[in-house]
Amino acid sequence: HNTIENIRYSFKLIDKKEKVRLLIVSSTQHLYRISMIILLISKQLNFYPKCYYYPVYPSGFIKDKWYLDKDIRKEIALEIDKIIHYDLIS
Repeated sequence: HNTIENIRYSFKLIDKKEKVRLLIVSSTQHLYRISMIILLISKQLNFYPKCYYYPVYPSGFIKDKWYLDKDIRKEIALEIDKIIHYDLIS
């Protein structure tokens, strides 16, 4: 249903006795929040996988001009709101 649930479920599928490396692929706007959630859940489970984050940019996206895209600005505002929410409940 949401990012936290997806990460918890994924961690249940992993054999925590093994060395674990995860590749996280998501939008650039979402990666920071994912890393925060993984850190929070890792602490709760005492399980610290090595994570590699791979940002995926929308087509036509120009990193230096991200602020010119209305949809990107909206996504970033939503992510900031969610980060603040998670920070307050954790």
